[in-house]
Amino acid sequence: MRRYGSIGGLGLALLVAGLAPAAFAQVSATGNVYGTVTDESGAVLPGATATLSGALGSRSTTSGANGEFRFLNVDHGTHKLSVSLTGFSSVSRDVTVNAGTNVNVPFTLKVAAVAETITVQSETPIVDVKRTGTATTIRKEELEDVPSSRDPWALMRTIPGVLVDRVNVAGSESGQQSNFIGKGADPKDATWSLDGVVVTDMSAIGASPTYFTYDSFDEVNFATGGNDVRVATGGIGIGLVTKRGTNAFHGSANGYFTDDKLQSSNLPAELKGDPRLRGSDKADHTDQIGDYSVDLGGPIVKDKLWFYGSYEKNDIRIRNLRQTRDKTVLKNYLGKLNWQATPSDMVSLFWFNGAKIKLGRAGSAANFGLPNTEGTFWDQGNFYPGEPHGFSKVEWNHVFGPSLFLTAKGSYYSTGFTLAAEGDNSIPFIIDNVAGVARGTADTRTFSRPMYTGNLDGSYFFSGLGASHS
Repeated sequence: MRRYGSIGGLGLALLVAGLAPAAFAQVSATGNVYGTVTDESGAVLPGATATLSGALGSRSTTSGANGEFRFLNVDHGTHKLSVSLTGFSSVSRDVTVNAGTNVNVPFTLKVAAVAETITVQSETPIVDVKRTGTATTIRKEELEDVPSSRDPWALMRTIPGVLVDRVNVAGSESGQQSNFIGKGADPKDATWSLDGVVVTDMSAIGASPTYFTYDSFDEVNFATGGNDVRVATGGIGIGLVTKRGTNAFHGSANGYFTDDKLQSSNLPAELKGDPRLRGSDKADHTDQIGDYSVDLGGPIVKDKLWFYGSYEKNDIRIRNLRQTRDKTVLKNYLGKLNWQATPSDMVSLFWFNGAKIKLGRAGSAANFGLPNTEGTFWDQGNFYPGEPHGFSKVEWNHVFGPSLFLTAKGSYYSTGFTLAAEGDNSIPFIIDNVAGVARGTADTRTFSRPMYTGNLDGSYFFSGLGASHS
């Protein structure tokens, strides 16, 4: 058996001098919250306690000598931000954090004779002054409520400046990745990231190494310009951010189904009776599509330990002009644990496996521009070069103080696939140029593409020369 493809390697990134806090959508699964505390005269208030709390747990910090405080690597969602200082009224407000963004919130505290708390009712600032570039974020509400085919490639059709090579009707094209291009960039420059780790296929450059559970997405980010310095290319960046457990149990069960009987025929007159149709009244069409998923998340220990898991099966069956079958089954598994080990330490474990079986992938004949016939196709399946199968990640976030933060990530992606010849390998692959057809199938192939990634980000903030620096 032959083996093709690259073996992968170890990437280590060390970022200092504040490069990490200015989050970017395509490689970040979290956001940042910045704030300044002043009194009614505008004078800064050092030593104020800032607390970020909500369904995702809580954490606290204090404002520095210049009245500034910050929370880095905040999970996306709505949080309650409260600021208090002895002798002043406490102030709280809700803030919404999205992956790859920075929220800047000023607080003005009034002198109070008695203890009182003021709740500010205002929208989260939408201008991110620390971010450059262009990006579009599709949030959970849009993913759930806006009808579309259920994969990231179908979502790209809604992104300004991105062109996709096909229309995915009801998920009929979800069994194979679409080709796309963003703002004139080379398609091979596209970058895929999953929960903050770049997972771009190492051999099919610019492609995703797998398929995903649509209902597990909390946000999907598409960056089309001004990429993060940690991204080696200038192409479109696709950031997939999955759900996580919270202090409230949440879950869902979804099912989608369509069938050939729900379609009508729009066969043109010139194709009626064509022998290639083999008696069918439809050319390219859907036989059947089923998409089923379940997910559940919640607390194991409230404010300390949370879990989330999901499973999806997508069964896609289509036929082409010659009525050749093309069946794809996608089974996706996902698990996540988040642990607030101490007020200064957050640890997360993440595992995902996208298993794909494709029966009838275009094979040898298509490589030579010839019509495919039974026996010249491949059956595609997963190949795992090591344990555990799929993508595994561990992440640790530590706060040393109001001005020093550290994030460490390590991941292993055991991924690859096989192309098993449907035809008899003992029959050589033959091109019949007279008849314009091909017989036989190329050899069965195995593609091994394991990936190892290490990432260490450090951030330090200080004041000097009349300004704040990072």
